[in-house]
Amino acid sequence: MGGNGRTFWLKLHTVLHQLTGGLWSANRALAGQRKQYYVRLAEADMARQGELDSHGNLSEKALQNWCAFFIDVCADQVSFMSQMLELHST
Repeated sequence: MGGNGRTFWLKLHTVLHQLTGGLWSANRALAGQRKQYYVRLAEADMARQGELDSHGNLSEKALQNWCAFFIDVCADQVSFMSQMLELHST
């Protein structure tokens, strides 16, 4: 991952730390999905797949797949942490 990747992770960590008081991190969320994370990340750097895929050099569809994967992992962790902390208990 280049400088942009490191910048992204630093910013994400900072934002999540502020939002959660340090209780949650993206690294922890991705730890169980490490192989899939690297596959999706590599796919997001693929050249575009045909003329309708994107206006740039890289595949927009692969980037969308990466975003969907990341959001799903994060949503799963939010659900898990909510259950662990019993946030919905009365």
